[in-house]
Amino acid sequence: MSSLRVLVDTSVVLRYYAQEDARHSEAVARLYWLRTQGYILCVAPQVLYEAWVVLTRPKAQNGLGKTADEAYALVRQIADNFTLLPDTEDLWRRWAEVCRQHAVLGRQAHDARFVAWMESHGISRLCTFNPDDFGRYPQVECVPK
Repeated sequence: MSSLRVLVDTSVVLRYYAQEDARHSEAVARLYWLRTQGYILCVAPQVLYEAWVVLTRPKAQNGLGKTADEAYALVRQIADNFTLLPDTEDLWRRWAEVCRQHAVLGRQAHDARFVAWMESHGISRLCTFNPDDFGRYPQVECVPK
């Protein structure tokens, strides 16, 4: 069963719900395709945290300008509509090792945390709009191609 699980990145999740976004239709199509292929669409708690940041950041700063109540409702919807798997107890160790092994610096540490989370759940597939951000990780397969 774990071979059919896929982590859905924050970029895809947010655009799936943002009907006004230019990539909304693409997000819908990707998730529809994954579902028809039998994938279980998973999110990490990190997706919820990152979504909150983008949702509540002002539009002038590349956010969506939502209120806390609006963000809360959407984060709850994400948690309800995707399979939310927990962070594991050893996640920080896995993350630190991924960062060390791949010489991760700065903001790239956020993506490394996703990789460590995926490893902890035996997930190798990722649905993202930013596949180049994960190119250094041979254990990650971006889908659909």
